[in-house]
Amino acid sequence: MTRRQIKNKIVKLIKKPRIYYETLAMVEDKLWQRFGDLCEDNMSINENWPVGSINPSELTGNITVAMSDLFEKNLAKLLNKELKQYGYSVVKVNNSVGDLVITHIESGKKFPFELKTTQGDSFQGSTHSASKCEDYILLAYKVDRNLKLSMDDNSGFFTNYSSQVFPNMDNVWWYGKETESNSRTTLKVPIVESNDWDNSFIIGSPKPITRSNTKYCAGIMELLTANKWFK
Repeated sequence: MTRRQIKNKIVKLIKKPRIYYETLAMVEDKLWQRFGDLCEDNMSINENWPVGSINPSELTGNITVAMSDLFEKNLAKLLNKELKQYGYSVVKVNNSVGDLVITHIESGKKFPFELKTTQGDSFQGSTHSASKCEDYILLAYKVDRNLKLSMDDNSGFFTNYSSQVFPNMDNVWWYGKETESNSRTTLKVPIVESNDWDNSFIIGSPKPITRSNTKYCAGIMELLTANKWFK
């Protein structure tokens, strides 16, 4: 198979909702690894960081950083388990190209994927990412900051969720210029690319275009219910 054919097959294999529900469940089960003190004391995020004690954007950033590492580790494990039967291996790498590398074992061809997570309406990147790969996995979520965490069961921590696999993304869609105090970029997929954006969704859905002057694509997270989980 050509490199293009292999990548097309990989994209098809990893666009299974079950993989991303299971990943979310695994992350929820391992919250104690990132919020051990809160779990031990049976405290919620809002109890630990009351309003006014920390900048809201800083708190959101701290949660996102803690969660992103758990998402990367557990998604890599699940993808490796899922794709092994088809002749692929998956490892977490976190290098200058991507976060995950999927290898077609027979040919040795490697396919890096970048994993982005967000609690907001947009995905953030870095101006230093010009050499990044063009294939992305996008996970958006919201959490219940009033849920008292425990060492045993944190069901309900994640309240909303969406997952996307977006291959062949144009890196010029990451908007932002580097300054002395900022190197962040924001993903803005032009509305003319809405077909590819719409087709990238596995969980959740694209936001309907209701205005003629809409410039960029957006998504809608799924409201999580108990019957969606793979515990």
